[in-house]
Amino acid sequence: MTEGRLDGYRAALGGLAVAQRGERVRLRVSGRSPGAMLKGIVTNRLPDAASLVEPGVWTGRGWYSAILTPKGRMITDLRIFPDGAEGEEVLLLDLPAPGLAGTLEHFGRFLPPRLARAERVEGAGFLTILGPQAPSWIVRE
Repeated sequence: MTEGRLDGYRAALGGLAVAQRGERVRLRVSGRSPGAMLKGIVTNRLPDAASLVEPGVWTGRGWYSAILTPKGRMITDLRIFPDGAEGEEVLLLDLPAPGLAGTLEHFGRFLPPRLARAERVEGAGFLTILGPQAPSWIVRE
């Protein structure tokens, strides 16, 4: 383990470690029936709708999943999160950048555009926050 990684590991165990995850991309899946269309494409269940915590702040549970070819070969792994206002079914897919091309190609074949469409989310960041001090760092009043 390199010295930098060892320092990050120690910080995650004893305090707080924050890492920017620039190697990940996000897709927003929306339309008339995005959930029903993704159910036949991803390997895990889909998350329930997001809930409004306060103006501009939504909460919900995400699920780890994968996208496979019809023959069962792995295209990519991903996380699926609820996105959008209550009553509107919109899903946010977080996946590694190397899996983007295969995912978009697969969606082009198996995601009917009149029922669901996937659009890349530009400008969105992703952080990993770990350690015993993480909850107090995230929740600031």
